Amino acid sequence: MGVIDEKEKCWGASIYKKNFDLLKNLNFSILGFRSKYYNLASKISTGDKILIYIPRYKKIAGILVATSTVFYDESKIWESNIGYFKQIEREELFPIRVKTRPFIILEEQDWINVPEIITKLSIGQKYKKWGVQFQRGLYKFPCEDLEYILKIMK
Repeated sequence: MGVIDEKEKCWGASIYKKNFDLLKNLNFSILGFRSKYYNLASKISTGDKILIYIPRYKKIAGILVATSTVFYDESKIWESNIGYFKQIEREELFPIRVKTRPFIILEEQDWINVPEIITKLSIGQKYKKWGVQFQRGLYKFPCEDLEYILKIMK
């Protein structure tokens, strides 16, 4: 592979714009997931790459690098009364956390419009309804697709 080491894993995370802005204010230093993602998130290792997808915009905002393994923390950072979470009665704290640092973060006007590149990605060829794959809070993301996206970003 190119930029991604063969020992590293690639992930995707869907983050609403409001929470992306909060993440930006934290210098992209920590990422949180819903409790139901604990088993999957526990597979994240230091050095893994995490693609950041903004669902309502259908755009990729950047890539983070995990700088820790997963830990549990219930301190409030993110907003949960947005998007899908408006339907949930209890507040979601996104307590499954991983420390991160920016790998590449794009300016908003440069965010990558996924519908324009989806046919070039294996995930777009594998799934007819690719949007469902991107909208999950955390998911495995094909490293070859991440390599392709990195070329577009540079």
